[in-house]
Amino acid sequence: MKIKGFSTEQFAGIQDKQLSFSDGINVIFGDNEAGKSTVICAIYRAFTESTKLDKRKSKEFIDECFPTSGANIIDARVDFSENNETYRLSKEWDINGNDGRTRLKLPDGSFISGENSEKKLRELVKYGNSICENLIFARQNHAEQILDWCFEFFGKNPKSDGISEAKQTVSSALSAVGGVSADKFSEEICAVIAEKSGRWDFDRNQPEKGRMDWQKGTGSIVKAFYEYKNAENALVEAKKTEA
Repeated sequence: MKIKGFSTEQFAGIQDKQLSFSDGINVIFGDNEAGKSTVICAIYRAFTESTKLDKRKSKEFIDECFPTSGANIIDARVDFSENNETYRLSKEWDINGNDGRTRLKLPDGSFISGENSEKKLRELVKYGNSICENLIFARQNHAEQILDWCFEFFGKNPKSDGISEAKQTVSSALSAVGGVSADKFSEEICAVIAEKSGRWDFDRNQPEKGRMDWQKGTGSIVKAFYEYKNAENALVEAKKTEA
């Protein structure tokens, strides 16, 4: 999938915004509070958030995405292509709980709406909400939560090699948009993984072979573990001395 453009009349703190994206990697930059993260949030919500809001169940979305000025309706439109066919997704959300509107313009120029459009959208997006939030539309200020999610998600799917799956998915995506070659990106990821995880046994969640001495090729995970254990031992000795 390639995201080609985004527009909105009102979404959170941005108004009358229109953006077009080119093939390859696109960078959105600007001052603090200029709306950079809001644009990403709007695109993510357009793909994943139902237009049927409940003030209690949808509180997080309402608090994050409706403007403080008191607007009752927000909207987002996303142009995207899949398999060289172009679609336009349009969504409106009503804070009062009235049914919003979902419309999907198909490549032949016709429209589908409501549940039919949501069903078609799920087929086009392919991934669930959690993968969209934590991998595809990951936000930098949620780094800790994203890492927790990755450990939990891939831990529950032991048949799947999480590292290989993530490398393959991201590499394919970057290659598809002409951003970075898949091989080069894979090499970079492998280098980072080696630097972080050297001499760490992920299956047992402990240093390789249970050794507690410094070894050649030790990664930052093992180093941090050693520092933790040394501090823990020092605390035990301090308590003995104090006693």
